[in-house]
Parts: sequence; structure tokens; C-alpha cells
Amino acid sequence: MNEETQLRKIVSKIVRLPALPDNVLALQRLIRSPETTAETVGRAIARDQALSAQVLKLVNSGFYGFSTPVASISHAVVLLGFGALQTLLVSTAAVQLIGAAFPGLYPHSLACARIAYVLARRLGLDEPDELSTAGLLHDIGKMVLASHVPEEYEAVKRAVREKNMLFLEAETETMGVTHADIGAWLLAQWRLPAQTVEPIRHHHAFEPDMPFAERAATLHLADILARAEGVGDPGDSRMPRLDVRALATLGIGLPDIRPLMDEAFDQLTDLFSGEDAA
Repeated sequence: MNEETQLRKIVSKIVRLPALPDNVLALQRLIRSPETTAETVGRAIARDQALSAQVLKLVNSGFYGFSTPVASISHAVVLLGFGALQTLLVSTAAVQLIGAAFPGLYPHSLACARIAYVLARRLGLDEPDELSTAGLLHDIGKMVLASHVPEEYEAVKRAVREKNMLFLEAETETMGVTHADIGAWLLAQWRLPAQTVEPIRHHHAFEPDMPFAERAATLHLADILARAEGVGDPGDSRMPRLDVRALATLGIGLPDIRPLMDEAFDQLTDLFSGEDAA
């Protein structure tokens, strides 16, 4: 049975696809309207107190690396722009899903997001905010497993525990597909752009000639560095192999990694205290 058939088999067991909340969908439609202004969007978000709190929490978490706190929704809209704001709204919804379904995954995902952003900025890659979003969402397929196909999820966890396997290895052994495949499928349904979806699909299977190779390499490296710092719980305790071809694609070497890690984690101190670090 090939990988696509296996993915369809897993997907067919998901009775109800995780959907974006109605308020996020409504805001996405508003943002896409050519007549919409930043002031209009800011007022619309501000009317939803819960969403406003989530947006401000994520904006100030180190996700985008702003040097001073963002205190208002209108300020956030101006700083981010409509493109980044759309991905941020998707991210706030995803954070709720991740936190509820897979405790410990959110801190790891946020660390990966921050490292991806720092890497993108330091390496001069385009649209680092999109790479930050990819970092936050890179393991969302694990949430789908945990919340929608619990039998397969329990089998994966059992293999991780009993055989000391990587979560990825256990998925491949027990299901024939991985969280990266499932996450990319979900995010494509949410209509995220290919430059976000494809690096997520390939963050454990990097190839230098793949589409969006620099982005995939960045996400591959960011995930491993987040694991190396031990933030959160990605579902296993082993370290994936670093593909040196990813470093070559980014034009960096092993001596460059430590300074990048230090820069990223200097700006994530909030992750190690309070409820997000639980």
C-alpha cells in the first residue's frame, strides 16, 4: 500500500475535519475585501474579546520578534499588515487546537516558530513571518492524530514508548504516513499558501531540489534546534538526524548554529515561565 493510499485511509477515519472557527473565517473574508481598511479590521477583531486576547498573546510571545510590547489590536494590525494578519488569525485558532489535543506541543511549536523567524531574518529570506507561521504549525498533524484518530495515535505512542522510537518512525511503522503528511493535508484544506504548506510537508524529509527548498531547510533546522533546547514535548525524547544538505542549502555550517540558537532563545524567555511552559 503506497503512501497516498495510506494517507487516504487515515483521512477517511476523520469524521469531521478540524475547521477554522466562524469568527476567523469571517475576518479572513473581511481582510480579503478590497474596500477593507486597517481600522475596519482592527475594530472587528477588538469586538471579539477572546480572539483579541489570543492575538495579543501570540503577537507578544516572541512569535514575531517585536522589540516592544504590542498593547492594542489596532497597533498589531498596523505592524503586521493584512498578509501576516491572516496567517496570525489561523495560528491563533491552531494554537487552541494544539493545546487542547496534545499537551506540551505548543511550547515546542512556539520555539520552532521563533527559531524559524530568526533564521529567516539572519539569512535574508523573504517573508520571515510566513516561516514563523510554518514553525508554529509544523506539528499540527499530531493534533489531528490525537483528537481524531485516537487508536492510531495510541499505537504510535506505544511504539515510541516501548521501542524508544522517534514519533516520526513510529508513525511510519504503524500507519505508513506521518504527521507531516497529515498536517499538510489539513492546512491545504484551510487554504494556506504552498510556501507554508510544502515546508511543513517536508520538514522531516528534506531534498535540495524540492519546491521552496530554502523554507523547508529552515523549518527542518528550526525543529531540530527547538528539540535540542528541550522546550515542550514533541511526543518523543530522541533527536532527529540533521540533514547537512539543509545547512548547505542555507549557506551555513555547524559553527553558525550556536549563535542563531542563542539569539532565538534570548527572545523566548516568556516560554519558560507561566502557563505556556507547562
